[in-house]
Amino acid sequence: MIDRLISALTDDCRDCAETRRKGKGKVHCPLHTDEHPSLDVQEKDGKVLVFCHSCRDNNGIVAELRARGLDLANGERGLWKSAELPPANGGSAVQKREVARYEYQKADGSPAYTIVRYEPKDFRALGSVPEETRVLYHLPEVLAGVARKERVYIVEGERDVESLRAIGCVATCNPFGAGKFLPRFAEPLIGADVVIIADKDEAGRAHARQVAQSLSLAARSVKILELPDVA
Repeated sequence: MIDRLISALTDDCRDCAETRRKGKGKVHCPLHTDEHPSLDVQEKDGKVLVFCHSCRDNNGIVAELRARGLDLANGERGLWKSAELPPANGGSAVQKREVARYEYQKADGSPAYTIVRYEPKDFRALGSVPEETRVLYHLPEVLAGVARKERVYIVEGERDVESLRAIGCVATCNPFGAGKFLPRFAEPLIGADVVIIADKDEAGRAHARQVAQSLSLAARSVKILELPDVA
């Protein structure tokens, strides 16, 4: 099991050659770009022990390994049992596949972080994304649209943002879904005309109200729109 795990994480990386030879050591973490390998991989009592000294995101690492076909059940203290065992929740193993990557940018266009969408529906950030580093999706486009006095649409998720951009709208969302709109996200929208399109469930409507409240003193106008049902 550990050989298969190391092989999946190292490919032809020269930095990881010694780990492949010994069957234990450090490899590159699948959740972020690290200049030097930061993910410890070793076997103990028949179980695989994995720990990233950089991001320390065990849950994210488990999800990423499962997405790569390495279905590891959670064990105690970070020890992961072999792939032949069922998941820790007792259900059937579900293989997640990556369907999209959403690249967030800072105001100057430089990379901020990446969020990956999986099916069955799940979202994971590549690496740690503390609140102080979070920005609106397509922030440079939003700033340019506000400067041109264009209407800005706010939706709940990145896929809906891309649908609106495809028809020429300026659109954005906050990372990590409903209820995660930070007060400082209002700053890029000062003076803007904003339309919030609510998801048609209670969480979506509550999120729309939260965003509207956060923008009440910043935006020039704020409207909440709920689209009619479509086939």
